[in-house]
Amino acid sequence: GLNLVSTGIIVAFVGPEASGKSTLVAETSRWLRQVFAVHVVRPGKPPPSLLTSIPTLFVPVLRKALPAHRTTAAQPESITDPAARRSVGFWLHRLRCLSLAYDRWLLLRKANRWRAGGGIVVSDRYPVAQLGSVDGPELFELSVDGALARGLVRGERWFYNQLPSPD
Repeated sequence: GLNLVSTGIIVAFVGPEASGKSTLVAETSRWLRQVFAVHVVRPGKPPPSLLTSIPTLFVPVLRKALPAHRTTAAQPESITDPAARRSVGFWLHRLRCLSLAYDRWLLLRKANRWRAGGGIVVSDRYPVAQLGSVDGPELFELSVDGALARGLVRGERWFYNQLPSPD
């Protein structure tokens, strides 16, 4: 397909679950591919990078070995409980959030290069830097003890703040 003459665009379809985003992405990209170079990205579930792929391989093993420490059980209110902050689940959740932010940042950095080269990027969902938003940062600063825990929060925030904006 053709590239746009100067810079391309990033078109993001956002909305609640089961609202037809994937269908719109598929149909829009199929339509645009008739003429233009189109790249489809899915930052809601980005592909693991080299750095995060190895730990990701261990997720099924960890889920089986530590069922009580699922990262989905690490709710924000558990941050205020000192015992919860020392749990395996707390740290796995924080590492998973940072890994996800990193993988989204890598994917969207690549998408931004495609855009800069005149390509059209169609995105199924798009993360934002606002805490608590769908596909956004999940880690709360509050009064988290320890430099490592605070560093993970700051690292996650940094990746989301560096994301290119969709057009």
